[in-house]
Amino acid sequence: MLGQARPLTVVADPGNFAAARCRLRRPPFVVGTEPTDEEDVMAKFVLVYKGGKVADTPAAQKKSMEQWMGWFGELGQAVVDGGAPFGASASVDSSGKSSKTSGSGLTGYSIIEAKTVADAAKKAKGCPVLTAGGSVEVYEALPM
Repeated sequence: MLGQARPLTVVADPGNFAAARCRLRRPPFVVGTEPTDEEDVMAKFVLVYKGGKVADTPAAQKKSMEQWMGWFGELGQAVVDGGAPFGASASVDSSGKSSKTSGSGLTGYSIIEAKTVADAAKKAKGCPVLTAGGSVEVYEALPM
């Protein structure tokens, strides 16, 4: 039926969650899936990229993309969302007034899983934006 959401049923074999994970370490909304060891207890962190030189030729863009894919490969399953670069921006103040801005210099983001903010920062040290002159800010995304 159009306009009505159908309920989602998750059926999972407790020994094999691969099919039900949907980018999560544990399947959602399944009773009895408490973490069994420290490795399963992971938090999400947003890596916010600031600055960095944009590749300006097709060859440089290809090399840059290879660096990003290589870094994501090193991070492996820690990558929750590879993210995206940022484009145009606007600012909204407390009165609701919006205006175009030149931005705060933020250039993109990714989301990873790590045990601690220190662990996430350690993983961020390999980020290609650093070799392009940029920086990475690491924020824990608190569960709600």
